[in-house]
Amino acid sequence: MLDKKDIEEIKEQLLEKKTKLEKKLSQIAIKDEDGNWEAKYVDQERDDDVNAIEIEEWTNQTSVVEVLVKDLEAVDIALEKIKHNTYGKCEVCGIDIPIERLRAFPEARTCTNCTLPE
Repeated sequence: MLDKKDIEEIKEQLLEKKTKLEKKLSQIAIKDEDGNWEAKYVDQERDDDVNAIEIEEWTNQTSVVEVLVKDLEAVDIALEKIKHNTYGKCEVCGIDIPIERLRAFPEARTCTNCTLPE
């Protein structure tokens, strides 16, 4: 069972991670009106070779944005669980997630024996 001190330390860690993720996202993506992140596309040239490079860079950034958004969503879920006093329980089997796992991976949603269905 997590005590108040553990929760506060983990919450601080999650908030720092959230800030870093949002900063990274803002460098390579734009947040739309609905709160969705989309990779920035910079159209600098009309030359076919340069356009091909720009498209390749955009495609690569899109993949990075997807990973960062997924990480950000996991952090947000963990923060919501803290807010609602449900943090630290495995979503599959319901046991307490070991504090060591939560310190190493504070957005963990399962214990080490379980995985979430895809």
